[in-house]
Amino acid sequence: GPEPTLEAYQFFNSTQPRWEQFGVKVPEVDAITAKAFVETDIEKRKDLMKQYQRLALANWGLGLASAHMSFLNNLRWNYVKYPETPTFVATHNWARQVWIDPKDPTYSGRPS
Repeated sequence: GPEPTLEAYQFFNSTQPRWEQFGVKVPEVDAITAKAFVETDIEKRKDLMKQYQRLALANWGLGLASAHMSFLNNLRWNYVKYPETPTFVATHNWARQVWIDPKDPTYSGRPS
């Protein structure tokens, strides 16, 4: 996938102009994204981005969820399975990750 460090820094580090559109300041995110932005070791940067993602989840998407996606008031069938993903990070992948589970009890009687 794409390298997330630049976008994380630009959008979620409160020292950056783009941060103002979301405006959720988390000092730990500032520290991690600043460190990751200048880190040249790929493995260390991956670890920092994992830390950043955990903080994003713990802090309700850092404001991004309500700005970049809509919350839908839809019903869905129980046999249609969706992976548990943070939608504000992986919303572009949802169609590739959905599947129908014919073994689900609510699928009973449906054509295969």
